[in-house]
Amino acid sequence: MLKRQKGYSIATKSAKAKLIRNGFDLQETKSAYNEVVHFYFLLVDEDPTGLSIPVTENGGWRYYELKTQGNPFVGGFPSPLKRAAIRQAIGAWESWHSNYQRWLNRPKKHRHHKPPVRSRSFNFNPQYDAGMWKNDDGSSLMLKLLVNGAWKWVKHQYQCWDIPPEWVKGSPRVQVTGSSLWLVFPLEKYVAATGGIKTIMSSSTFRTCGIDMDLDRHIAICSILETADTNLIRDSMLLGTLPKKQLSATLKRRRSILKASNSNV
Repeated sequence: MLKRQKGYSIATKSAKAKLIRNGFDLQETKSAYNEVVHFYFLLVDEDPTGLSIPVTENGGWRYYELKTQGNPFVGGFPSPLKRAAIRQAIGAWESWHSNYQRWLNRPKKHRHHKPPVRSRSFNFNPQYDAGMWKNDDGSSLMLKLLVNGAWKWVKHQYQCWDIPPEWVKGSPRVQVTGSSLWLVFPLEKYVAATGGIKTIMSSSTFRTCGIDMDLDRHIAICSILETADTNLIRDSMLLGTLPKKQLSATLKRRRSILKASNSNV
């Protein structure tokens, strides 16, 4: 992915593409991936020492990769997918551990609450880092899959909207949702830095978008102000019991209005 450069910030978003199966089922790969995640989750729970060591000093995920070298359970597992599974296991364990610590320090009125239990199984979607996919031409790519107990390169077609050339695609995540398969690509691009809020506020005219979500029920007020003379350009109220995702999408449209209005200033 992109490296930080002076004078630029990095914008991020994702592209979801429909993966067209070619007579192969990714469920075997997903099941094997989650078994490895559970294996490392138990290992981290048994020995969390590696979490306090920086990765540059062979700590973190590297600590557990070195510790399991030669282990027959993960011996034939591809290294990129194994490292993704280790990072996923570390994240799952840290989430459980933070919940457990909060349970230990719970107030007296919550003393009857049961402690959080460790997960006995996982249902994560595998992360396909470099080395697990290749030959992406915008409509097809090769994925390394577990087929009848053996790892093979399998070509898949996928359908995705046209990604502008300024956006850089990262390693995809294969999302298995029932009988549907998706590829989720992280996207990044360079955006000229604004110089911070002080630089923006020193401008003679600029517009701000204020969103008040601290209201009863699922209500939000979105206001766009031209700060030079404090003129109200647009004021919208979002009412009703909108689901969180729908509310976020609506707010995103309001921000696009602000962006368009700023380009006309």
